[in-house]
Amino acid sequence: MNQNIWEWLTWSSRNQYVHERKTIPDRDLARKIRRYIVELEGTREKKLMPITERTHNQIGVTTSTTIQFDAAFDKRNSRSTSGLVVRDQMVVLKALKMTLHENISSPFAVEAHAGLDAIKLVISMGLPLAIIKGDSKTVIKKCQSTEVDKSVLGTIIRDI
Repeated sequence: MNQNIWEWLTWSSRNQYVHERKTIPDRDLARKIRRYIVELEGTREKKLMPITERTHNQIGVTTSTTIQFDAAFDKRNSRSTSGLVVRDQMVVLKALKMTLHENISSPFAVEAHAGLDAIKLVISMGLPLAIIKGDSKTVIKKCQSTEVDKSVLGTIIRDI
């Protein structure tokens, strides 16, 4: 639980930096985390069990790794940041990766880069099977399409 809080507040801090150029000192971030945990402990009446999510593929074999990706886009400066979170089937954090991108033309391109980073991470970790989850329907549809996409996204998607 504490790991999730840390990830959420760190991600929030990163978004503030990308969008507002506002940095949060480490001490303030640590204080925020402690305050939030105390607040949660005060409202908790019973101990919560960790949630485990198992997804079955078509053969019925339980997959062991989920990679979630998301991205933030700064249109004014044509920059973006993408983040990847890798968890095993017991929802234990296995890897966390953030990447800064320069000269990005659109939020769709950012999501495509994040998806490409997820694929590269699967390969570099030597994972035989992984579920990759993102939130850009446009990019996912273009990845699944058999038609050649001649847009900026197409060049990134061809690498995927």
